[in-house]
Amino acid sequence: MSAGNPMSQRLACSVVALTVLLCSCGGGGGNSNNYNPQNFTFATAPASAYTRVDRMGSPVTATVLIGAAHKDLFNSTDPADDGQYAAEELGTLKYLHYELDPQLAKLGLASCARSCDTFSTCNVDQCALQAVPLINPDMLHLNLGQPDGFPNGRRFGDSVVDRVLAKALLDLTTPGSCNGAPCTGDTLVNLPLNPPLNDKAFSADFPFLADPWPAPAS
Repeated sequence: MSAGNPMSQRLACSVVALTVLLCSCGGGGGNSNNYNPQNFTFATAPASAYTRVDRMGSPVTATVLIGAAHKDLFNSTDPADDGQYAAEELGTLKYLHYELDPQLAKLGLASCARSCDTFSTCNVDQCALQAVPLINPDMLHLNLGQPDGFPNGRRFGDSVVDRVLAKALLDLTTPGSCNGAPCTGDTLVNLPLNPPLNDKAFSADFPFLADPWPAPAS
């Protein structure tokens, strides 16, 4: 992070504290004509032959909104049953607003929550209306009739976490004012918190990921 506005640096610390473990999660895309150019051999066993240990439609759901005591249970259940986690997700969202709203206000970013001076009065109803379609059920949606890019599908370079957090934290409905402009789903994407692009170009062919950097010499 470059030196600059100390308020921006404080927001970076708050948001990155929630999302630093999420940045390695990626989506896909590329040339559909080369669906298997390297002749990979794919497993054909039925799903019942495997034990699911993790699932992630939206990276924020299991990582941030579901508490440690329930993560294994969440990962083992299906999205069709995600309604049972709604109360826990909303409780976590309420706690995040109680802690972060003062910093959002100092930075000129309008919160979607109301009356969060105390935890008991904190109202996140509007935030839930904005964020629930992305987090419950925990699924990745794709409409081929719409432009691709998260939340419609997910490309490797999409700033997924920033967009989910904007839905969960900012007033996108009114919309509120974010530094003099209407808050949007890309408000946090446009803050200087993250690298602007991947450190290596993605491949146009499957599996699309860039080659890893070599391990440093010991």
